[in-house]
Amino acid sequence: MDWASLVAGLEFLMTEAALFAACGFLVLGIGDLAVDALWIGLRLRGGSGPLDLKTLPPPALPGRLAVFVAAWDEAAVIGEMLRAALRIFDHGDYRLYFGCYPNDPATIAAVGAVADPRIRLVIGTAGIM
Repeated sequence: MDWASLVAGLEFLMTEAALFAACGFLVLGIGDLAVDALWIGLRLRGGSGPLDLKTLPPPALPGRLAVFVAAWDEAAVIGEMLRAALRIFDHGDYRLYFGCYPNDPATIAAVGAVADPRIRLVIGTAGIM
């Protein structure tokens, strides 16, 4: 194999890769253009401004909030984090699920030490040999 055919082959591969990338940019650009066109159409028809929590109506059926936290070797800080979360969360109905590993008894004990009905300790077994 001579150098000229190697360079010609590399040139062909680079041309094909550039064509593939250009098609990708075109497809993704059309999607962006569609979103922009929808936004412009809404604004021209007198759509509302940006939404925030103050302008949104309250939900008709508020649901339970669930927060999942994975914890490994967190015994030194997890207790204070739990107490802070219980103080700070401003929601009427929520649960805090803490996933711990069975081979981390210190973290399990620290989560269990914070007695609150909103806290659920989940000890995983998947992947344990």
